[in-house]
Amino acid sequence: MPLDGSETSMKAAKVALHLADNDGGELLLLHSIYSIFKMDKVAIPPDSIIEDSKKNSRVWFAKIHQLAKSKNLMSKGSYLGEQSFNLISNS
Repeated sequence: MPLDGSETSMKAAKVALHLADNDGGELLLLHSIYSIFKMDKVAIPPDSIIEDSKKNSRVWFAKIHQLAKSKNLMSKGSYLGEQSFNLISNS
């Protein structure tokens, strides 16, 4: 499920955890940042925005991973951006 740290996305993650718990599933969290393509030019976000996005996504993932762990559910988190990384919890 996409996660952007907003109150709405955090509530949606909790609903997704509930569904996964009921159905024996797992939760895959995703946060992405993208380049903007406009008129054959690419606007790449500044490094500071990319780094802030990575830091923020780690915090959001940790909150949801902790909730998943308390329910003995597997959860994974991925950040997609200029440099992608994977965060895996309780696997």
